[in-house]
Amino acid sequence: YTLVPTHDVDKPYLFNGWKKSFRYIVGSLKRGRFGELKRFGKCLISGVDPFDTHSRLMDLAELSSVKAYFFFLQKGKDRADENHEIDTPKIKDLFQRIRDREHIIGYHPSYNAYNDEVLFRKEKQNLERITGEEIDCGRHHFLRWDVKATPQIWQENNMKWDSTLGYADHAGFRCGVCYPFPLYDLKNNRQFDVYERPLIAMEWSLIHYQGLSIDQAEAKVKELKNQVKKYNGEFVFLYHNSAFFVDEYINVSDRLLTAFYN
Repeated sequence: YTLVPTHDVDKPYLFNGWKKSFRYIVGSLKRGRFGELKRFGKCLISGVDPFDTHSRLMDLAELSSVKAYFFFLQKGKDRADENHEIDTPKIKDLFQRIRDREHIIGYHPSYNAYNDEVLFRKEKQNLERITGEEIDCGRHHFLRWDVKATPQIWQENNMKWDSTLGYADHAGFRCGVCYPFPLYDLKNNRQFDVYERPLIAMEWSLIHYQGLSIDQAEAKVKELKNQVKKYNGEFVFLYHNSAFFVDEYINVSDRLLTAFYN
């Protein structure tokens, strides 16, 4: 049995310039997220960025004697992308913090890169240029996947493993297994070198999509982990660095994250 904590870093920091802060305030007002807006103001005054939970996530991984994987999203072309630059001193410092503690930096391709080889390659090379290291693992934004195109793109870009294949709307075994397995070239009837590490559970699925209470979510995580342990598989889970700040999770994030680890 192996615990594999992964973190899609859609937005490394909440406070990233006054223009984006202003847009966040306007967006929160439009969506009626007044709780988040109030917390935003308190954090802005205190100088504590609520999205900078990376050290805490690394602490938990180290207590469990495992590596944490941080998959970084870049500035994309779609509204679903967070539209932030990663070539900044602040994010470069974050990359160094992750490296210093021997955790892993991975690739989170933007919304349209799942079937666009040129865009995929461009973003991957940019991430490698900024981090100064080879990137060989990751997961697609919004779990976007095209069985005819995506595995081929990963193969051609020398990636080792992906962890996109999980359900967005509920936790469970989308691939039917909890083991890494090689992706397959349906066109040429051959096995790729790239492996899939199936995503078993995501915090957003449990609370937001399934609408579970914290007690129900904890029970579901325990059930899934016991299944994985029964077959000596990998419990790959996704917890966003920004989840602690969102209205749905503000009162349950500590318990839910503990459930993933314990």
